[in-house]
Amino acid sequence: AAGVVVSALIDVEVGGRRVLLRKGQATEARERWERGRQIAEELAREFADVPDYQQLLGGILGNLGASMTDADDAPQARELLEGAVRHERAALDSNPQHPIYRQYLRTDYLRLARVAIRQGDYTRAAETTRLAAELGFESSFECQRAAFVLAECVTRVGRDDQLADDRKKALSESYGTQATTLLRQAIDKGYRNIEALRNDLILEPLRPRGDFQALLGE
Repeated sequence: AAGVVVSALIDVEVGGRRVLLRKGQATEARERWERGRQIAEELAREFADVPDYQQLLGGILGNLGASMTDADDAPQARELLEGAVRHERAALDSNPQHPIYRQYLRTDYLRLARVAIRQGDYTRAAETTRLAAELGFESSFECQRAAFVLAECVTRVGRDDQLADDRKKALSESYGTQATTLLRQAIDKGYRNIEALRNDLILEPLRPRGDFQALLGE
């Protein structure tokens, strides 16, 4: 019986994404995920030592969080995505090399980072980007997304009047180095839109850096 329930929940999780991709109907997708969420929460609570249940709940919460991000509801998206990575981390801790667990957690760490930077929380954005990177990005897209978040962190640090100048300089250098390193990894993985790197306003705080200029010249 449990297997039937899990199969149905997987259909809810995947089916909701298909609705968004094929029809662009975010409301219908959210309704599917919400229907599955309650059952997934009960399974994850009752069988806390079964990693697949933790992962399934995390995946549903992550999709809900992403849909709320698209709906410009950052606080709700943040709450959902924090829950998603908590459950997905629990699943991965039980099987650290599981490729699906790693993929979902990377995705939701990056989703969470984007929401956090939108809220101005550059500390959490940088932290979750680092955690995502530790899982090993597999695509140029992941590297590029993470680099852009860190570039925005540099901008936010520069605007933070509560930071002492030496701390501001140290954080800007750290985030800038990480962002440039990730852009290099993106290029190594096949990213070819160098014009976007030259012109995108998000990357403006990186342009004075020698390593960034060297990257553009390669």
